Amino acid sequence: MPSWEITTLEYDVPLGRLLERRLREVGVSAAPEPAGDGVRVRLAGKDALQKLSQAVKKVLLRDLQYLVLARMADAMPLSLAEKRTVLTDALYNARMREDGAGLEYALERFLREERRLCLDGFLHFRMQDTLMLWQLCTEQAAGKVLVQKEYGELMRTLREYVRSQRIRMGELRLRIRADGSCTLMDDDRLMIEYADSSPDGIVTLLVNMAPQRIVIYDESGGMQKRLCEMLQQVFSGRIEVRKERL
Repeated sequence: MPSWEITTLEYDVPLGRLLERRLREVGVSAAPEPAGDGVRVRLAGKDALQKLSQAVKKVLLRDLQYLVLARMADAMPLSLAEKRTVLTDALYNARMREDGAGLEYALERFLREERRLCLDGFLHFRMQDTLMLWQLCTEQAAGKVLVQKEYGELMRTLREYVRSQRIRMGELRLRIRADGSCTLMDDDRLMIEYADSSPDGIVTLLVNMAPQRIVIYDESGGMQKRLCEMLQQVFSGRIEVRKERL
């Protein structure tokens, strides 16, 4: 009965239990035996090599992947909560873009010629493209966290500025359309058509107008949800959102 020795020196994981579970998932009932620095797997049957390749693929793309991405996220200058967010996002995107079939083929070729597989070495020397993808997913996730962090800081700064500025007008009614354009009406029924569809432009306009109260009539059918949320953050405590028409 052919056997293979599987090891990992870099990651402190219960390799025997992980591999046994992954073998069970691919339809093989086998208990790996302790062997040196790793475990020994004995499999019989004409599809033994294919089943072992499938199981090892799962160990690499599920069990060790989490540890690799966690290490990448931990190296970033972020808070613990932000690192957790990065890890969750990176895991999702890495798994959406993985090439499981290609890895299984590479493992089957390797295990056909070799009876000893070091998972760490295979990761670093045979899965360089995969590691680059994981690093990219981690960096993209970190970029999103930083953008959200900067956005939150900007909203807090604007909110504090709005609270400190002098009120220049009473109630302002704002009608928002699906394309982002809007109509403004003040207490004197003066109407202004504003064509700039960018949320930043509308927020800047209202900050400069410094109304005491804003009533938003959202006619966008949810398409301008981000704009409404921005206005609610900046003008917290003095804004009301309505669904009916102005």
